[in-house]
Parts: sequence; C-alpha cells; structure tokens
Amino acid sequence: MRNAFEVTREQAQTKDYEVTVFHVEGYLDAHTAPRFEEALRKAVAEGISHILVDCQRLDYISSAGLGVLIETQRAVRARGGEVKLAAMSAGIADIFDILGFSKLIPSYPSLSEALASVDGSVGGPAT
Repeated sequence: MRNAFEVTREQAQTKDYEVTVFHVEGYLDAHTAPRFEEALRKAVAEGISHILVDCQRLDYISSAGLGVLIETQRAVRARGGEVKLAAMSAGIADIFDILGFSKLIPSYPSLSEALASVDGSVGGPAT
C-alpha cells in the first residue's frame, strides 16, 4: 500500500529572508501532484520568493511532481528567488541526477543547510 501524501507549510526566518518551508511526505505522483501544485501556487501568488521543500519523508516522486517543482522554480526565479530541496533520500536524489534536475534545483543534505544557503547565495551544492 502506498504511503499517503501529505504537504504542510511553515515559515522560517533566516538572517535576511523569510522562507516558506513545505514538508512533503509519502508518494508525490500524478494523483497527489495537484495538491502539491496548489500549495506551491498559493505561496507564489502570495509573493513568496524563497521556497524550501523538505523531502526527508518523501518516498517517491513521479514526473508530475518533478514538473510542479520546475514550474515553481521558474516562477520564483523570475522575481529573484529560488526553490531549494533538502534531505532527499538517495533514491530520490538519484532520480534528480539521472534526469538532470539536480542542475536546475539545488539540493542540500539537511533542512538547516538549505536554510543557511538562502542567505549565502542562489544555487548551491547538490547532495
């Protein structure tokens, strides 16, 4: 049985920026991607420019989920922001690397490192 998909949102403050953190859990696929997309679109519509996606509890991501991330990255980069990923499992990180998404969306080993990178610079080391 698939793990239910959950997405929760919280605000975090770095030295210079307010960051919106989305914690995703379970399977992000064609059936659940619309919920994720709705949450991200709402943040973008609110003017959020710094989005961090915590993938620590993400078990699976399909092309639908990847598409949502790329679309959101384009939207926030247009206003000088960035989507960053944190704490991906080795399997999900492999998917990002194989498909070349790791060149488009920076990822970090932990949530704290991803948050610290917001003040440092746009882009950064992949996991």
